[in-house]
Amino acid sequence: FQYIQPENSKSSYPKGLATDDRGYLYAGLAWNPNNTRADLAVLTYDNNKITQVGYANVITTDANTKTGINGITVEKVNGSYYAYVVVNYDVDYLVRLNVDDPTKPFIDTSFGNNGMIDLKPDPYNASDALYLDVDTDGTIYLACNTKTEKCVLIISPDGSTLLNKFAHETAYGVALWKDYILVTTQNTGKVGIYDKATLAPVATLEV
Repeated sequence: FQYIQPENSKSSYPKGLATDDRGYLYAGLAWNPNNTRADLAVLTYDNNKITQVGYANVITTDANTKTGINGITVEKVNGSYYAYVVVNYDVDYLVRLNVDDPTKPFIDTSFGNNGMIDLKPDPYNASDALYLDVDTDGTIYLACNTKTEKCVLIISPDGSTLLNKFAHETAYGVALWKDYILVTTQNTGKVGIYDKATLAPVATLEV
């Protein structure tokens, strides 16, 4: 699969992938070159063929603002399907799209501030928002480099509140599994495991 940008005939950079329990594949599309916008494509896979069935603009910036995508994930929360997209580089946003109809994704304006969280200012202070996972109740776990630490941010389901955070050495990827939070360490084979209720470290794996 390649998304060819009609404005300049270049191929967008697919960055960030997610699936849902309906079998749809979601690809974050960073504009080529990394400015102007970031997008989301919804795809199906059948008979060895990938087909684009939906598309949405996630954010529009300007030509002088370096813009890309890091992590995306899709979760069913309170009966609706949502795609969460991390936009990065000169900006740091977390955007939520409603994908109940995968052919017509749209920004969920009930989330955060008109559909997104600006992670640059207090209380987040992000310098690089990375990858994430979302719990079944909508609680967001986001790996982030802030101005003072490397950590995982825990954000309320409606995107309005920073609930908590915990430090992790160069936190990068995040995955929730049963009662645990798994966090990878960038540029190493280490995975830290934390108790989801207490945030206490449980173990470290070396891959």
